[in-house]
Parts: sequence; structure tokens; C-alpha cells
Amino acid sequence: FIRKFHTKDMSIESLITHNNKEDLINLLKFITKGCNNICVSGQQGSGKTTMLLNLISFIYPVYPIRVSETCFELNLREKFPNRNICSLQETDEISGQRGLDLLKKTDGLINVIGEVASDEVATQLIQSGKVAARSTLFTHHAKTSEELIKSLRNSLLKTGVFKNEKTAEEQVIQVLNFDIPFLLLSKY
Repeated sequence: FIRKFHTKDMSIESLITHNNKEDLINLLKFITKGCNNICVSGQQGSGKTTMLLNLISFIYPVYPIRVSETCFELNLREKFPNRNICSLQETDEISGQRGLDLLKKTDGLINVIGEVASDEVATQLIQSGKVAARSTLFTHHAKTSEELIKSLRNSLLKTGVFKNEKTAEEQVIQVLNFDIPFLLLSKY
């Protein structure tokens, strides 16, 4: 696969083009430092991963970060070499759930899930947001917050974690503190 990490300036200041850029950046810093569960959503190529990296830079440096990905693309240990970061990747032998169970036994305060793109990862996200960390950050391809909630709810139903649609949706809403629809912030 091809990743497009060729942009020279990937700072949050270059990604946000709104007139209220400074206020928006301060708000993003505030909600990130406040240990909220945050989703950066949007279509492929919109800059979700780049925005997620910027949010991670706002996390207090003393907070240990635990990363779960289906394939390594964040490379947080390289981007933040002086931070306490443990990254795990799902393999054929070790499931994402098993990896999350291991992460729960570490001293991590912040969980990062690179991309929630499957039903199984969605159930791990809800679990992480409920019990595994003080804060969970992730990306998702939903176009709207309503679609994000429905997609995560449907994943919980498909995997059999919940049988009742209303209960599954309530769990998602309890976990999802903020959805940052990246298309609204960016110049793309």
C-alpha cells in the first residue's frame, strides 16, 4: 500500500484553515489534555492520521501511551522518541483482543487505536473507552457523527457483544466524548 507522508509541514497550524484557527487549536489541546475519548473521522486521505499525530503531541509527556494497530502506520515511538510508548500490532497468531488484554496490564493511561475499520476493532475500542484507559484516541472513516455512532453500534451487534440495538448505541455514546470531523477543520 502507499502512504502519502510527503507533506513537509504537518503541524496542526498548517492543517486547520478556519478563521478561528487559534481558538480551534486551543479547544483541541483542551479536550486532548482533559483525557477525553476522541475520534478523528473523515474520508480516506483527508488527514485523519496526521491530525491524530498532532493530538498525541498535546498529551502530557508523563502519560504512558499504548498503541494498538492492525498494521503499523502511526510509528509513534519514532515520532516521539522521548515518550513512554508501547505499540502492538495484531498478527495471525495474536488477535487484537489479546493485544488489548495485554495493554490493560501495562501502566498506560492513554490508548491509541490507529484505525477502527473492522467490527472486531470497534468492539475493542468500546472496551478500551470503558475500562482500559483514561483516554482513547482513534480514527474512523465515518462522514458524520451520526454515521460514526451507527457504525460502531452495528459493529457491536454484528460481533454479538450486544443483542439490543439501544443498549449497544448507549455504550457507544458513553464512550465517544468527541468526534472531530476532520473535513470541517482542514483545507482538503
